[in-house]
Amino acid sequence: MTRVEVPSALPVLSVIVPFIFATLVAIVGERAPRVRNGLALAATLVTFPMLAWMLPGVLAEGKTYVWTVEVMLTLRFAVLPLGVAVGSMASLLWIFTMIYSFGYMAHEHAHTRYYTCLTGVLGATMGILTAGDLLTFFVFYEILSILVYPLVVHEESEAAMAAGKTYLVFLLVGEALVLGGIVFVSGLTGAPLMLTPGGLVGDSGIAIGLLGLVSVPFIAGYGVKGAIMPEHVWLPGAMIAPTPISAVLHAVAVVKVGVYGIIVYLYMILGQATARAAGIGSVLPWIAAVTIIVSSLIAIKQDDIKRRLAYSTIGNLGYIILGAALLSVWGLKGSVLHIFLHSFMKIVLFFCAGIIITRGNRRFFSQCGGLAKEMPVTAACFTVGALGMIGLPPVAGWISKWVLLQGTFTSGQYVFAAVILFSAFLNMGYYLPPVLQFYFGKPSEERPVASEAKRTLEAPLSMLAPTAVLAIASVVFGVWPLGPYWVADAVARAIY
Repeated sequence: MTRVEVPSALPVLSVIVPFIFATLVAIVGERAPRVRNGLALAATLVTFPMLAWMLPGVLAEGKTYVWTVEVMLTLRFAVLPLGVAVGSMASLLWIFTMIYSFGYMAHEHAHTRYYTCLTGVLGATMGILTAGDLLTFFVFYEILSILVYPLVVHEESEAAMAAGKTYLVFLLVGEALVLGGIVFVSGLTGAPLMLTPGGLVGDSGIAIGLLGLVSVPFIAGYGVKGAIMPEHVWLPGAMIAPTPISAVLHAVAVVKVGVYGIIVYLYMILGQATARAAGIGSVLPWIAAVTIIVSSLIAIKQDDIKRRLAYSTIGNLGYIILGAALLSVWGLKGSVLHIFLHSFMKIVLFFCAGIIITRGNRRFFSQCGGLAKEMPVTAACFTVGALGMIGLPPVAGWISKWVLLQGTFTSGQYVFAAVILFSAFLNMGYYLPPVLQFYFGKPSEERPVASEAKRTLEAPLSMLAPTAVLAIASVVFGVWPLGPYWVADAVARAIY
């Protein structure tokens, strides 16, 4: 399909609008909490329709909505297939995250800082996903890292500050690597690094060996946010952040833009043929496979609820990178599809974790015996998310894992099919025991004693409703996956 550029302010508006609302949230502050919270929610409700409106034009009609902003730098915005698909999903899930935050943050401190940064992070994420070149991508990539930091250290405890320091060190090193790669490749090509479906530098005359070498800082740099082992260290520590932020980190924004960056580099800067010739398809799948297996083995040993979910995320990011690194259309399709479906299932699990921790006063799975009697809806939603992460029908996870398996078969990479299947058994090892404990386990004697209300009531509707709706959506996508599958197929064929 021939792509046609269509001038439109929508790409830049989807970035600017959240920042405008973030500024208003900060101005209103504690003087009018309801107005402040309403403004934060309004930012998500305005942003999502803009991305959703552009989705059919980009995927079905071959349009690329473009806009250029001249400030100190020339920022080029271009809504391309992968960006609009991920952006639509992310902005939709942000609505649920914001609603969930209203209940979760009710008894927390620093509300204005929290909602200001969370709304600003939405704008930075949209900036990354609508970037038309790597320089614009990098500008918002850096803004995202800065705005997430106050959310990671929200508790202001010694542990939170230590986690924030680790986060900053890893993320800044990763960004330095990416910037070095951008400068080097721009110098070689003598032109801006425009995101080009099918690849930009394949016909540039640059030696394949040199492109393979310069790919190292790009993949390593984006791999920090993408939590490729051993660059994953910052992510489990960042779980000290409020649970809605953990959900944003894992399901919607930070780690997903890391793997998004890797896919963009492989398919829209190098192009799959050049990436294969440079040897990336021989190395990166093995790194992803090691990440999948090792993170799953570590997850089995974690009793802390959020840390187990964190290592699960690392493994699932490995699936996404593995699919992309196969450099096949089926592998890429599975990778894109897993970005979508993992986001829905993982955000359900983190929302459940927040309810269990705040309402049930439990932080460890070993304290969760008989939880289903006290929190039946939460336990049911967690069960849905867990089954999906394992890859068991009828929850959506089986669809993307099946497509990833197809990618390994069509590429002749059968060893990676074995990795995916083996990891599914490991996933059972750390997801099924908590589920069985919820329904059949005895209450632990070490269980913290909560108030009577917390022991007998579910979470408030603002927390429970988003969790239940997304759990239902995860089942619907598992039974009727045509919508997500069509999007993933269209994206893969457009940028392959």
